Amino acid sequence: MTLLKQQISGQGGVEANFVGLGNSPRAYSIPEGVLVATPLFGSFRVKIFFKDTITGGGVTPVSVTLGIFDHTGAQLPSQVVMVESPGVYYVDFVVSSYVSFTRFDFVWQYQLDSNSGIETKVESLYVIPQQIYSLYFSKIRSQVDKALKLRTPDMVGYADGAILLGLIGGLSEINLFPPLTNIVLEQWPPTMSQLLINSATIVMLYSQYLFSVDTDQSYNDQGFSLNVDHGQKISSFLSTLVAQVEKDLGRFKMNYFTASRVQVQLLPYYPLTLLLNAATPGSIFREIFTAM
Repeated sequence: MTLLKQQISGQGGVEANFVGLGNSPRAYSIPEGVLVATPLFGSFRVKIFFKDTITGGGVTPVSVTLGIFDHTGAQLPSQVVMVESPGVYYVDFVVSSYVSFTRFDFVWQYQLDSNSGIETKVESLYVIPQQIYSLYFSKIRSQVDKALKLRTPDMVGYADGAILLGLIGGLSEINLFPPLTNIVLEQWPPTMSQLLINSATIVMLYSQYLFSVDTDQSYNDQGFSLNVDHGQKISSFLSTLVAQVEKDLGRFKMNYFTASRVQVQLLPYYPLTLLLNAATPGSIFREIFTAM
C-alpha cells in the first residue's frame, strides 16, 4: 500500500522549565523523559524546551549540545541540533531502519548563561515493532485511562512512554513468576494479550496508588464532612486483579514446565527397617535384633 511507504513522523521531548530570575534562569522540572516510536513513523523529532515559567517565553541558552547512545552505551554519529523556535531545539532521528525492540538515549547538555555550569537532561527513545504498538497500546488505554493521569502537552491520560514502561514492568513480573522465564515483548503470544495487559495495569496503578496516599484527605467541620479516599478503592481493585493474574499465570507457566526424572537410592538399612516394622512385637532375628 502506498500509505505504508510514506514518511510518518512523530515528535516528543522533555520540557526544561526555567524560573525567571533576572538574567539567570534555572532548571525547574522535566515532565516527560520516555518517548516511543515505531518504524512506520519514518523519523521522530526529539525536542528539548527552554521556557521561563513566569513570562512563558522561550529562553535561549549559551550552548546546547546532544549526544545519542544506543542500548549498549555506544555513541552514534553526531547530529546537528536545529532551532525550531526561541527556546525549542530538536533533532530528526530516523527510526525506519530499526525493526526490533531497541532503545536510544539522548543526552542533552546545555549552559544557560556565562555564569552557570553545564547541565544535563536525558531522554530515552524506545523504537518498538509496529505490531506491539497496535496490539497493546490502545487496549491498555481502553482499560486504564478512565481518569486524569499523566498529562502531556497535547493529551490527557497515559503517555506512550508510561504505557511502555508498564508493559516492560508487567512482563518482568511475569518472568519472575516460577518457573523463571526470559520472555521478551516481541515473543509474547498475541492469544495471551489480556494476561500481559492485566499485569501491566497492576504496575501502572502502583503510581496511582502512591499518588492517592499523598493526596487523599478527610475533613470534618461542624457536621460537614468530606472524605476523598481513592487509595482504598485502588487497593481493593489491585488485590482483585493480582489474584486473577496469579491464577492465570499458574496456568500460563504450565507451558514452561519440562519433563524431569527423580532417582531414589535406598539406604543400606532400609530393608531391615521395613522388616522390623512389619514384625510382631518380641520377634527375634538371628538372636540379635528384637522387634519392639
